[in-house]
Amino acid sequence: MAGERGLLVAMAKDGNSNFNPCVAGPGVGVKDGFSFGVVFGVADGENRTWPHSNPQNFSQNPNPCESPPPPLLANTEVSVFRPRVDEITILRFSLADADRLRTKGLDAFSVFATGTENKDRLAAPRRWFVGNSIVPSYTLIVNLDKGKLESFRWKRESCRFCGDGQCISYFDGYPDAQSSCAFDRSTSQQCKEAPMRCELAIQVTWAGTDKDSAVLKSWYQVDSLGKYSLSDLYVKAETSVYDQYNRTKSSAMDTINGLANGAR
Repeated sequence: MAGERGLLVAMAKDGNSNFNPCVAGPGVGVKDGFSFGVVFGVADGENRTWPHSNPQNFSQNPNPCESPPPPLLANTEVSVFRPRVDEITILRFSLADADRLRTKGLDAFSVFATGTENKDRLAAPRRWFVGNSIVPSYTLIVNLDKGKLESFRWKRESCRFCGDGQCISYFDGYPDAQSSCAFDRSTSQQCKEAPMRCELAIQVTWAGTDKDSAVLKSWYQVDSLGKYSLSDLYVKAETSVYDQYNRTKSSAMDTINGLANGAR
């Protein structure tokens, strides 16, 4: 359903043989693959996917790793990803994915995997669209303790830099409740200039220690960017490359056409 784009290219061998996010595998090291799932569900209403909001009972929310699957997950969608430990990775969902999920009313998502002591870990849910507006970017922090999953956290977002976007608040009372910038896909200048900037992207970073007690640093690298979205910077670079390609292509076609006209 979605694409996985690593910003750092690694040829190191993957030492983690466990590909199932619902099985607590061995401790992982830097550059090993680590599998987790993203579940899309419903934010509000009687059939909301995550009914328990208080930190004291949040762990009672349905988790895709449960067997049999809880009824509240019957109409959800799940994708599994496997980024490498301590590499910054962007999980990007296309506009086609977004339209399909919106049609089904799946306006929120969470992240899950089985962690230390074989306990399922579930991230606080995040709402990614309201009406025609989309929150295009979130930063996930995967916390490991000696290479085993301890928790998922989200970077604290801010609406100070919304520009032509609007600020939305959601999931009041839930752990990590916050506000984020949302952009109207039909009217936002950001979405018009570069549609890729209004695709949902989850930036995966790492904190804690790996199986050899090496400190994971990618989260601190992203945190030092401050107000800048890593996904936004990536798209700007990608757009610049495409623009340069299109200009070169256009120039080449003008030259070919000129030569063809001169030969007549």
